Amino acid sequence: MISRWVVKTAVSALAAMGLASLAAWFTLPADTRVPLHFDAAGEVDRYGSLAEGLVMMPLIAAAVFLLIFWLGKQEPRKANLQRSRQLLDWTVTGSMVLLAAIHLAILGLAAGWDFSVTRLISFGLGLLFVLIGNFLPKTRSNFLVGVRTPWTLSSDYSWLRTHIWGGRGFVLLGVVIIAVAAWAPAMSAYAILAGTLSLAFGLIVASWFFWRNDPEMRS
Repeated sequence: MISRWVVKTAVSALAAMGLASLAAWFTLPADTRVPLHFDAAGEVDRYGSLAEGLVMMPLIAAAVFLLIFWLGKQEPRKANLQRSRQLLDWTVTGSMVLLAAIHLAILGLAAGWDFSVTRLISFGLGLLFVLIGNFLPKTRSNFLVGVRTPWTLSSDYSWLRTHIWGGRGFVLLGVVIIAVAAWAPAMSAYAILAGTLSLAFGLIVASWFFWRNDPEMRS
């Protein structure tokens, strides 16, 4: 179900990550400490060995891509997933590119570069949320992408209305995250966490409300 150009992009991102890891293996000292985790303020709070830093993110990216690819093959509502292909394609593409950028940034920090990984992640997530928001209203009921609650999956009316409002919510949240990353990067993690949880809760409630008001359910 994933478009060929997306598969090629994902493979290219994985290849770039592999080449970056290979270059780091031959250029960085064996005792290099690689930053692997950051606290809410963007400060590194856990380091790992060079080997761990070289393979962790590429393995995560490969696992995410293979899982989504496999789940797409198992989708019961294949026709609807096909109609939701833009959201699937751009979500996979954006996620793979973002993971590759994070991997390169982490290796850069290990090599002594000075920049904010938190700001990079925040800008990337913000752009990804804006992309998702633009394609959410165009999706149809499926089990792989979109706002999947018991109410959206059992009511086309709830699915459509929830995704229209969800699209607006994702775009707004993406813009807010980008703005916070630009002017108050230390607050980025809090904005992402609070915004994502609020939006998720709001869409769950909205999906139930629209389901209750589905004309077909009331007739």
